Amino acid sequence: MADSFADPDTEFALARSGTPVDVDGHKVHAPTGEVICLGCWHAGSNVDEIEHAPDCDQQDVHSEWWRETHDGAE
Repeated sequence: MADSFADPDTEFALARSGTPVDVDGHKVHAPTGEVICLGCWHAGSNVDEIEHAPDCDQQDVHSEWWRETHDGAE
């Protein structure tokens, strides 16, 4: 599997609201700000914040910024 979320082999989606604005603060079908990994269905505020399932093929996918600032440490 690819190491970058920008690689075409990775699969992520933006979560969308399924409820009215008075329920969650977002209009129906509007992006909520969460990113979902389509490999394990776990979500986070961005690709680097997703706590993937242990068997997820995308658990090592991160942004270039994350790789530079974490120097190989998780």
